[in-house]
Amino acid sequence: MGSEESRYRLSDLLDRHCQIDMGHIIKPAVITVIKAIRAFGGEARVVGGAVRDILLRRRITDVDLASSLTPEEGIKALTGIASSIIETSLEHGVITAIINGEKIEITTLRRDISCDGRRANVQYTDSWAEDAARRDFTINGLSLDLEGNVYDYFCGIDDLQKRIVRFIGNAEQRIHEDYLRLLRYIRFCAVFGSRNFEEQSFAAIVTLWQYVKTLSKSRIKSELWKFFSLKNAYKILYLFRQKGQMFEELFPGDVGSVYGRLRLIKNEPFLNFAAGLVLHHVKDASKVAARLDLTREERRILNHLLDAKLYDVESSCGALQLDSSIFEHQKRVNLLDGKCSYKIYKAHLMIRYILGEGKKRRMKIVLKHLLDFSPKFPLNGHDMIEIGVMGKDIAEKLMYARSLWVEKDFVMKREDLISAVLSCDKV
Repeated sequence: MGSEESRYRLSDLLDRHCQIDMGHIIKPAVITVIKAIRAFGGEARVVGGAVRDILLRRRITDVDLASSLTPEEGIKALTGIASSIIETSLEHGVITAIINGEKIEITTLRRDISCDGRRANVQYTDSWAEDAARRDFTINGLSLDLEGNVYDYFCGIDDLQKRIVRFIGNAEQRIHEDYLRLLRYIRFCAVFGSRNFEEQSFAAIVTLWQYVKTLSKSRIKSELWKFFSLKNAYKILYLFRQKGQMFEELFPGDVGSVYGRLRLIKNEPFLNFAAGLVLHHVKDASKVAARLDLTREERRILNHLLDAKLYDVESSCGALQLDSSIFEHQKRVNLLDGKCSYKIYKAHLMIRYILGEGKKRRMKIVLKHLLDFSPKFPLNGHDMIEIGVMGKDIAEKLMYARSLWVEKDFVMKREDLISAVLSCDKV
């Protein structure tokens, strides 16, 4: 695959029959930066994911610019125009301009000299093709100028139209440059719902998958959460698991045949991920937490999700159906105890929905009413100490009192519960 420049009109690619106003496509702050760089004698274009998303008619969140100016020249060009200029990473040619509260990242055209699996030593260049060649996938090697010209050096537009995720150049070499690309490749397959994997790229993923272990926990978690925010996540995971052992350390065994019933929830990557663990009957949350940079709250919730038998349809203590009364749901919340009880129960309900039970609207109603109707348990540890309960017995007695309180429909007062605890000691 060569690096010959192909130029297209954005209006043609978007099937527009008239000139496109770039002010409707990219933010005014970005246009201001491009014009300032041009006035200084340089050239700047929108690059990477923003161009890809424009062509896919998706909402653009972040816009990155590449520039022919060095960082020092870029700072001079933007002085007096930007309210602030941040020297983000001068050794890698990156500065950030702040205009009208918008942060615009500008990177000097560059080529890689060497890479160690994450960091690259770079050299500035005046070639847009060389700069595009250092990106991961053909669909991310596109650039867009202010006149609406789209530049393509590696057939990225063709791959984008066919929904093919393909590494630029030698796939194994690109992965060795940054091992996070192993996870990014799978995520982009999920973005497009790709089922026809490009042969060389997929073979490289299978061969080099072991290098995922060299990534930090925080980088793995960040990429996984992006992946499990996508509705096609488990469908793509199933396809990969059929062809290799990807994610075997997180999802042992084969239950791919039931992946299709999972109904992932938007903006809930942790719970979507946890649903897969439940489906695979993973029991030890500590092993999962050891591989990912989970927060203390995520670990606590995951422990409850994996330890409980709420998902065993043959169990007599299975979770309530979503159409059960709010009152019964509230009883379950209070039996969980602890500051995270609502979040834990919310996770239980959402997992049951993801696994195929109930309707989303009903789940939302239940969760809303659980917040509206939230009786407060009238006892705490200090109450136990006052009546002479000490040490490990405090938690045991509080749980006994809470169970009794729930059983009596939350009506028992503090004094009644204390009497019950004292009476229990006499039995």
